[in-house]
Amino acid sequence: MVALQPWNGKDGNKMLLHTSKLTDQFLTAPFKCTAFNCGFYTNTSQTMASHFQRHQKLTTVHPITRDSSWLECCYCNYVSLSVHNLLQHIETVHKYSAYQCDRCCYRSRDPNSVRVHQLNYHLEYDADAKIVWIPSRQKEYSSMDRDIIMNHLKINFNDMEEYQNHMKAHGLIYIACHVCDLIVAANKMIDHISSHNIFMIQCIYCDYGINDVNTIMKHVVDEHSDELLCYHVRCSKNVPPFIRVQNRISPERFINCEQNF
Repeated sequence: MVALQPWNGKDGNKMLLHTSKLTDQFLTAPFKCTAFNCGFYTNTSQTMASHFQRHQKLTTVHPITRDSSWLECCYCNYVSLSVHNLLQHIETVHKYSAYQCDRCCYRSRDPNSVRVHQLNYHLEYDADAKIVWIPSRQKEYSSMDRDIIMNHLKINFNDMEEYQNHMKAHGLIYIACHVCDLIVAANKMIDHISSHNIFMIQCIYCDYGINDVNTIMKHVVDEHSDELLCYHVRCSKNVPPFIRVQNRISPERFINCEQNF
C-alpha cells in the first residue's frame, strides 16, 4: 500500500492505495478518489460527482462526522462540505498544477516543489523518482506573479537585523509590541514577536514564519502546492524582496505525460 497524501498527517493513514492501482492514468487524471484503496479516477467532473455520490450513499450520517476522506482534495489539505465545492476547488485552485509526483497524489505548479516533496517524503526512492509533467496545465512565471507576490509582502519590519539593532538602542526600557500592544522590555522584544510568527524567514502566502530555510520550503510545499516555491527574508541588504527557489532539476527526472502515456 502507498500513502496518497504523506504530507497530510491527520488523515494520512486513511488515504492508502494498493501499489498496483497507482498507475500513470491515475496519477495524471485531474479527478481521483482518495478513499481507502478506491483508486477511481476520471478526466471529467461529472463522472467524479457520480462516483462521489456512491460514497455518500454509504454514509448514514453527515459525511463530516465519519470517515469522509473522499471529500478531501487529493492535492492539498482542503476539506469540503459538498461534492460540488470539492470539484470546483480542484478545477480552480489546482488548474495550473502541471507537475505531479510519481509516488503519490502530490501535484504542484512548481517542479521545485515536487522535488522538495520527494526528498521529504520519498527519500528512499529518490534515485528513481520522476516528475510527471502535464504541459496543458503549465503556467509560466510572469510579471503578474511577481506583482501578486509583492502585494503579499505587507510587513511592518522588513529588515529583522535593523529591527534588532533598533531594539538594542532602546536598552532596558519597556515598549509596546506593534502587533498586540503588550508592554515588553526592549531586549526581549525579538523573542516576543516570535509568538506572532514574525521570524527572519517568512512565508509569502500566509503568516507562517521560522528561522530555517528548509522548514519554510517544506511549509510552502505542503501548504501552498498551487503556488510557486518562494519565501521572504527579512533583510534588505543584498537580498531581493522574495526568494524564488530554482534548483537545477535533471531533464531525466521529467516524464511528459502527453508523449509517454
